[in-house]
Amino acid sequence: MAMFALVDFAGVPSARSATPNSTSAAPVTWLCRPGLVPDRCLYPETARSLAVDGVLVVEHAHSATRPAFDCFYVYPTVTATAGPANASTDITPAIEGAAVAQASRFSHVCDVWAPTYQQRTGALLARGLDVDLHANLVSYDSLLAGWKAYLAHDNLGRPIIFIGHSQGTVNLIRLLRSQVDRDPRLRSRMVVAILLGGNVQVPRGKVVGDTFAHIPACTTPGQSGCVIAYSSFSTVSPKDSLFGRAGSGVSLQSGQTTAKGQQVLHQPGPARQPRVIPADAVLPGTGRFGTALGDLSGPVHRHQ
Repeated sequence: MAMFALVDFAGVPSARSATPNSTSAAPVTWLCRPGLVPDRCLYPETARSLAVDGVLVVEHAHSATRPAFDCFYVYPTVTATAGPANASTDITPAIEGAAVAQASRFSHVCDVWAPTYQQRTGALLARGLDVDLHANLVSYDSLLAGWKAYLAHDNLGRPIIFIGHSQGTVNLIRLLRSQVDRDPRLRSRMVVAILLGGNVQVPRGKVVGDTFAHIPACTTPGQSGCVIAYSSFSTVSPKDSLFGRAGSGVSLQSGQTTAKGQQVLHQPGPARQPRVIPADAVLPGTGRFGTALGDLSGPVHRHQ
């Protein structure tokens, strides 16, 4: 799996028909859901993908008409205001951009559900992850309300893929721990959890047992009911890194304080050195650059 690809999107198609009997509670603001107009997760999924060997490939995809499962997506930190500790649930261009870049490609295989939440602002995070821990709970509680509305009114027993990044992963870790991990019925619906840019901790040499009691790390292709979690480094994660270090950094956001005997699921980086590539090769006229970090198709390493 390539670590990094540059993609471009254009235009918004008409939304799919609403899910039958979908009656989510009014207080939840949906960024994406079937029947929503506009649905930010229904941008055309055709993308230009630049592989690490420099080959440019156009990948065509279309929104699924009768997908077999749902995707529950939680976007990352995108609010940089210096105002309140937590953002509102209003949909902003930054949130829309995250949905387009991260979630829209999933809509060709699933119905994407994405509630907005009162995320902790980037300005507060910049002051330190151990500052105002109450703001973390506000962020999580607002997401939990969206999850409960979705589960009660919209899921209808369908299998679920969980997708998160950064603060979205932090909140999904909390949600999976409290709502899914110890519930066999809900675990049976979980296809996979994709938790990127957050610390999923396990005892050294194990694939389950700290962050989650029952949900293991994915270790083989085609495995289900497991978690894919990593943060990527070109070398071993630095000692002062917010990622890849048990009991510190982003672990604190999800209430994980134990470090002794623990390790974090992450990818330490490619065998080849990163190389900078001009984005004009993929997005003509942008004048921007991206970094291709190589191939992550090998096994995920665990490091403390």
